[in-house]
Amino acid sequence: MIRFGYVSRDQLPERLQPSGRLPELSFAMLAEFDDKLSARDEVAIEIISRLDTSRTTYVRRHASLDDVIEEEIERNFKPTDAVRIHDAAVSNAITSVNLFEKVKSRSNIALHASDHIVELLAVTIPGSRWRVVFDAKKRPLQFVGRRMVLPASNRRPPRGYPINRLIRQILRLTVLPQARRHLERAETSPSDNIERIGTFHPRAVALARRDSRFSLGWADMNVPLAGPFEIVRAMNVFFSATPKQVEDALQGICAPLVEGGLLVVGQNLLSTDENLTTIFKRQGRQLIPLRDIAGGARAREVALGLLLH
Repeated sequence: MIRFGYVSRDQLPERLQPSGRLPELSFAMLAEFDDKLSARDEVAIEIISRLDTSRTTYVRRHASLDDVIEEEIERNFKPTDAVRIHDAAVSNAITSVNLFEKVKSRSNIALHASDHIVELLAVTIPGSRWRVVFDAKKRPLQFVGRRMVLPASNRRPPRGYPINRLIRQILRLTVLPQARRHLERAETSPSDNIERIGTFHPRAVALARRDSRFSLGWADMNVPLAGPFEIVRAMNVFFSATPKQVEDALQGICAPLVEGGLLVVGQNLLSTDENLTTIFKRQGRQLIPLRDIAGGARAREVALGLLLH
């Protein structure tokens, strides 16, 4: 058996579900979308934004939490206070758009959304029907042909498709080395064969263009941003982290958090849409819990024992 894929936006079926067994969607398709999106487009972007990782995001994923954050802003900050928010590890930032839309009536609000994956590199091989999509660290993610999309990473293709497996093996031996050489040459000389594709949601990009209070950027959670920030939010980033990894990340994102600022940390359960969250207030070098939602965050105990730098 052979399995094809969706290479371009116009190939997408009218009905597309975010879950279930689907043909691969080309990550390079992200370059085709603008902020005028159909329901099908939104689902396609949700699927593509996973980028061969465990990250998942979708419109209004944190809607109930956004309501709580709006309440905490009113409770903890004066109307004249500037409230600068850092929304960390946001995937494609569509949930950051939702939060900003919730609180934007406050004139002195600003929101900066960041993630560690903000760009893909699509390499076209001259004389070949194939492109190879890499992440910004130049790790191969996909082979994209005219009608077929195959994983280029170590992830194995679905079982039951021996032809796909054979083609993928051939591409890894032939096309992938060529694509890597193009990337290496591009470090010293620009190349028309390499397309840079942003991974932020088209609605987030459009919002950043029309409202200077909303911005997008790259950030590593362990490396502090310049700040300062009155609120830092980090959702769904500690599922498989060790206590030491949680501690290091919290030190990084809390470094620019002002005295009396709020840290919002937690995880969203896909099965129920509950936001298991704890909101902390910074007091000196400590994080003091103000509010637990749905039992609180899994990182709660690590945060309570932390002495901030």
